[in-house]
Amino acid sequence: LSAPAYVQLSYAYYPYLQVRVDGAAVAAFPTTFGLLGFNSPAGRHVATVVPVLSPLRQWVGMVNLGALLVLLLALLWPQARPAQAAAERFI
Repeated sequence: LSAPAYVQLSYAYYPYLQVRVDGAAVAAFPTTFGLLGFNSPAGRHVATVVPVLSPLRQWVGMVNLGALLVLLLALLWPQARPAQAAAERFI
């Protein structure tokens, strides 16, 4: 680009998409057509679109991992107890 420009990508706008120009995050905004737009400085640049998890999705992911851990512990715990009780009967 010979001058700073407005860039519109053929990519639907979503609030949790991050646009990076040469690795640096730039402000993205929805265009009139609902596409992803941003302002680019003059010169040759590489623009990338990076998806980012929303805070709600991050929180729900942590809750899901915690629930999975509790479920695995609940499934493994009863198997250890009967074997221990059976060993105590023979003592």
